[in-house]
Amino acid sequence: MKAYQYEIESRLIKMLMCLCVVLSFAGCNSDEEIEGDPYAGGKEPYGIRFLVDAPSPDRAYPGELVTYKAKGLSKWFNQQGKPDFSFFIVNNHRGMSKMKIKSNYV
Repeated sequence: MKAYQYEIESRLIKMLMCLCVVLSFAGCNSDEEIEGDPYAGGKEPYGIRFLVDAPSPDRAYPGELVTYKAKGLSKWFNQQGKPDFSFFIVNNHRGMSKMKIKSNYV
């Protein structure tokens, strides 16, 4: 009984190895290269974008203040000057302690 079981397992392993080899060659297709930036010309969501400047400080512990620079946020404030949006980092809501609006960023 063990010899028959060994033969089945051996064939199964060989078939799986052949399948892996075939899939690896089929997946390496060099004629389907992406040319250029696929996101070029796309719309910015809601007209908001983060500026190229890195957050300051670039690393922080939980609870520490971090400054981000973004453009296009001024139209998302209500009549009282409070933001009508929420800020999330890694699906966690982050409160905003203060908003500094500069005319060259907004």
